Amino acid sequence: MKYFSILISLLLFSFSFSAHAGKVMKVNGSKVYIMFDQEEPFTTNDYFILNNAEGKKLGLVQIKKFKGRKAIGLLKKGKADKGYTTTFKAAGKKAKAPSVVADDESAEEDDSSSQYPRSRVGVLAGYGMASQDVDQGTLGQSSQSGSSIALRGLYDYPLFQSVYFRGMLGAEFFSVTGDGRPLSNLSVVTSTGTDITYLTMDALFHWSFSKGKSSSFYLLGGLGILYPMSKSSDIIIEDSIDSLAIGEFGGGMEFHLNGYTLPFEIAYYYFPSGDVTTNVISLKLGLLF
Repeated sequence: MKYFSILISLLLFSFSFSAHAGKVMKVNGSKVYIMFDQEEPFTTNDYFILNNAEGKKLGLVQIKKFKGRKAIGLLKKGKADKGYTTTFKAAGKKAKAPSVVADDESAEEDDSSSQYPRSRVGVLAGYGMASQDVDQGTLGQSSQSGSSIALRGLYDYPLFQSVYFRGMLGAEFFSVTGDGRPLSNLSVVTSTGTDITYLTMDALFHWSFSKGKSSSFYLLGGLGILYPMSKSSDIIIEDSIDSLAIGEFGGGMEFHLNGYTLPFEIAYYYFPSGDVTTNVISLKLGLLF
């Protein structure tokens, strides 16, 4: 009888890990959509391990909603991807979130993917309202206005639950015009201008302070390096136009769609002061994956 009880226990233990077999159908942010082989007696907050095609344990999901064979879970650890299979880990009523067990060969891979939220890549394009005041000493001041067009590729690395480090590389096309005294003839007032194409590198912090299912609001701030690739001006000595560091501050809103994100943001560029005072307010739209 004792051996029979042990056998039954082993069968039940084996069944608990083979039951609830399912497959990940879609991943949207932290939400994991699972289709199970058959209707199962789920308990809300049950835990399931996510396995890749090779059987490596790469993630942990907690069931939040279910209907029939379909379930929606919340990714708690590791990563999730379409096609991953599920294995039952623990009941949700009493169990704390267990760790995902990884073998020695995949431990380093799992550690690198355990951050949440996940890293993102994307592009941003924007139009900026630019102004420039040039101090011409006793001859007065020239006020100019125009545009600054931005193109950026970006990489977001998650530092905390709601904070990313954002690195960007791209270009800024700065162009302003206005009445002033050209360097070639300071005795006349005529239309003058400055055109600069900058190579840009940005290091920013992105903080989501209000998150919803379909959208979130965020603040950002940091530094940018502008390096002039081409430059022309008839009111500023061109040799004085050099690389510079600027401050960038702003905020925006992200719309979370199926598998990607659409950000809309407004940012202010703070240029160092001097004989030339420059200001840019930039509106940007983007696409993140």
